[in-house]
Amino acid sequence: MQIHLYDLPEAWPVEFLRLLKSNEPPTKAQVMAIQPVLAHARENMAILIRAAQKLQGTIDDCKAIVSPIRQLPPEILLEIFLWINADRAPVDVFSMTSIPCTLGLVCRQWRGIVRSTTGFWSNILVKGFSNDRHGPVPRNRLRLLEQALALSNGKQLSIRCSLDSDGLLEIEKERNAIQEKWPIPTECNEDTTVTALNREMLRLLVRESQRWKDVCFRIDDYADLPILNGARGKMDQLTTLSFGMIPGWIESRPNILFDAFEVAPKLRNVELSRMGHFVSRLPRQQLVSVREEWYDHDSLEEHLKPLCEMPNLQGYDLDGFDYELNSHASIQHNALRVLHACTPGAFTSLVLPNLEEVCLKAASFDDACRFTTLHKLPGLIDRSRCSIRKLILSDVMESEDLIPVLERTPNLNELHVEQNHWHFDGNQFIARVAKYLRIREDGQIPLPKLHTLTISVRGSPKWDVPFDLPMTFLKRKTAEMIRDRWNMAGGSAVDRLRFVRIYISVPSKYHIAPYDGFVEGLRGLQEDGLNISVSIIGGDETLYQL
Repeated sequence: MQIHLYDLPEAWPVEFLRLLKSNEPPTKAQVMAIQPVLAHARENMAILIRAAQKLQGTIDDCKAIVSPIRQLPPEILLEIFLWINADRAPVDVFSMTSIPCTLGLVCRQWRGIVRSTTGFWSNILVKGFSNDRHGPVPRNRLRLLEQALALSNGKQLSIRCSLDSDGLLEIEKERNAIQEKWPIPTECNEDTTVTALNREMLRLLVRESQRWKDVCFRIDDYADLPILNGARGKMDQLTTLSFGMIPGWIESRPNILFDAFEVAPKLRNVELSRMGHFVSRLPRQQLVSVREEWYDHDSLEEHLKPLCEMPNLQGYDLDGFDYELNSHASIQHNALRVLHACTPGAFTSLVLPNLEEVCLKAASFDDACRFTTLHKLPGLIDRSRCSIRKLILSDVMESEDLIPVLERTPNLNELHVEQNHWHFDGNQFIARVAKYLRIREDGQIPLPKLHTLTISVRGSPKWDVPFDLPMTFLKRKTAEMIRDRWNMAGGSAVDRLRFVRIYISVPSKYHIAPYDGFVEGLRGLQEDGLNISVSIIGGDETLYQL
């Protein structure tokens, strides 16, 4: 490469150097003499910059070719790519920042490996198009979905699909941020192109229904449901189904029968969310795990009656409004082992002799909505004569109802206490738990089979109930309880505390009372072999970490 530069003076005249070192203004003649030299120097600099850029491009190209990572065998690259996606996160087929798309931009070899790795394309995320909220819809995006389905090369598919034409999920998040209860759809210009694209996208997925293994659909329009009927009788590989309606579209109307998933011989796990007034037919006799979410009142009985149609059911998660059942007739189920519920009606008349795990929680559709449920649990245990092994108390604050429950769970192995919306009553509840677990002076050990304890407190400055008093349960006696239960001798009748997780996250350090005694009491436990982790976070500051 030849570079032609204009001649530069070998040395500046003495008069020029003298003028440069002084503060004198140049004469008109001196300015006229300097201007051509300055112009030539700028031209030469531009020539050199262009040459440097061209040389740098040559260097980059050569380095890319001789780079060691380019010379790795495809087998090693494939192993690396699979480790990058080890958590098996679904690939957003419409995002150019997804892992496969990013890796495929490096070079032709990498792109070929990514396109031939079916594991990337058999677990996909499909987000529908929306009206007006994010600009015009690119019409060629459906080709990306077609390409992803083709690259999966016949493998079983895991699909997460959300058709939210009016952005109702986003609206719900925005309204929840200001503690509004239900989303109200905003006015947006209806675009029939968006609706047509979403339905065509759903048809593309239905065509592959014989390969469905684990699918999740969120639909925002009843008119889309007939499209799913095209999958009826073809889902021979389906094992897990999550299906529901987008909030804001559920309205009062006569019951609608929906039977697209009635025939699925391998289906075992089902989640139904906000189904409104349409009835879903499912192969209930073969189901093992079911979660149902609803928001209309007085409907719990509709969800409990089908228990007799699910003889193999082992886990049931009831998440919706209800206070008490209208009917108190006993409902017995001999196979159910896990029950998660947020309302007291779920514990009123069930008889579950093999129940092992119970979770009391707030309603997920409105996590500020919580019911008093703990006082109902002793009745369920007494009626069922069951042996509870795992107990999860989420946002439970009724300290006076705690002891009757723990006294009825002598074989408890795991106790998990969570507070997601902090209130000082929650502080008293956790303190009551810690006090109950202390070894008595006479040597009596409460919950002698307990080997796992977790305490979690999470909060936000937007709580509707602010801190009126700081958190005080992190005391030396709490640490001594943990130490004593770790140090006690294990045996056939007694189990040592082996796993402890404590996570505290509050808006600021001022929401926590001094905890030096608690920290000092834990000293040395991790080194002795106890599997314990403790995190105390105030705002953006980690106050203590073990």
